[in-house]
Amino acid sequence: MGSQAEKFDFDADSDILPILEMLGGVSRIETVLGMLDKALAELGHVNLIIAGKSGVGKSTLINSVFRQDVADTGVGKPVTEKMRLYEREGVPLRIYDTKGLELDAAAQAQTIREINNLIQSKRSLGEEQHYIHGIWYCLNAGCARVEDFELAFIRKISSEVPVIVVITRGSRAKDVLKGYKQRKHDAEAMKKVVDDELSSLPQYRGCYIVLAKKEDGERPFGLEELTKETARMIPNQAKKAFTNAQKVLIEQKVQASNLIINSYAVTAATIGAVPIPFSDAPLLVSAELAMCARITATFGIDLDKATAANLVVALAGVTGVTVTGKLVVSNLLKLIPGAGSVAGGVISGTTAAILMQALGRTYVAVLRMLAEGEKQEDDLQKKAFQNEMKAMMKKELKKIFADLKKGAKKEVQSDPLQSTSSDGMAAEILKNLADLS
Repeated sequence: MGSQAEKFDFDADSDILPILEMLGGVSRIETVLGMLDKALAELGHVNLIIAGKSGVGKSTLINSVFRQDVADTGVGKPVTEKMRLYEREGVPLRIYDTKGLELDAAAQAQTIREINNLIQSKRSLGEEQHYIHGIWYCLNAGCARVEDFELAFIRKISSEVPVIVVITRGSRAKDVLKGYKQRKHDAEAMKKVVDDELSSLPQYRGCYIVLAKKEDGERPFGLEELTKETARMIPNQAKKAFTNAQKVLIEQKVQASNLIINSYAVTAATIGAVPIPFSDAPLLVSAELAMCARITATFGIDLDKATAANLVVALAGVTGVTVTGKLVVSNLLKLIPGAGSVAGGVISGTTAAILMQALGRTYVAVLRMLAEGEKQEDDLQKKAFQNEMKAMMKKELKKIFADLKKGAKKEVQSDPLQSTSSDGMAAEILKNLADLS
């Protein structure tokens, strides 16, 4: 997608504008761009080796799992005689692609040496983001058999890092053309051989039959299972980078983003508890922008950074803290019997936490729409989309209040005396909020 540095349209009388200006906001997107750069840098990288004979569909597989067509033809950078590196700016992923495995034993031995040298050289750097985290070994279902040298090859390279075997160009078809039925049978037979021969290896992580792209009317399959197993194979330090780079498991991106939202909700509660009127607004907006920047980095979305920064600022502008704060406070006071103004600090903190939760959920919903193709980059510039974001924010607030009401009702039922303590009820609300995901 091309760069769109122009600003999103704002209402001139938006309550959030003065606060954003205090942060260098609307006129200077650099604040959010800096947050995005920092959040992306903190992800590190996930690094995979992909091996197999030429023509097994490695590039198609890579581009079906990861964002931005990482393995475009001709893009790979030579690393050694038998290996090329594929990477794209903005995607925290490095793919090392091997070649020549169908050649003679000397060429195969050279490839194994290069793989082991790469693994050791990256490990010697002493930083997890440079380590090789796993290997995909690809077999073509059309070949109908697994050769002995390939099993021997996998045994040798699996001594250092985890290996997943991927059977490409698989088929699920049973009652269509004979060729598809045969390919399904061959793929399943190949998987059985691989499992039987390799299942005792400590680093073997399974064999998956995949059709990476639509072929003669048959829809892709197997990518979700392969991506889930790869996510399990990746060490914890590289999981955020993998979540960003992969495009198959949208729910994984949402779950990772929810953890960020909950963390920032606690931060917002702390900021909002400061009992000085409006003194916390700039800090809260700064926290909102930082949260959205971290979500953007973790979620992984194919937007130009300037466009992503504009989206973050626009979202804060139409749904920010000062716009909806009074609404939240009034609803909270209804939830807390006898609250009055006694628990002002806690109410303020709870208000801030609720707003942070609602804003984060709204932003994740927007990113999900973009990831699933429901919205396009051009839609972000439209006034109708801003109105849609406002409606989404209200919907999220209603969901949170519904959960809070359930929690308040349960608290009163379990301890009727607690209903007279505004501080206790507010604390319970904060507890319930922290449990939301």
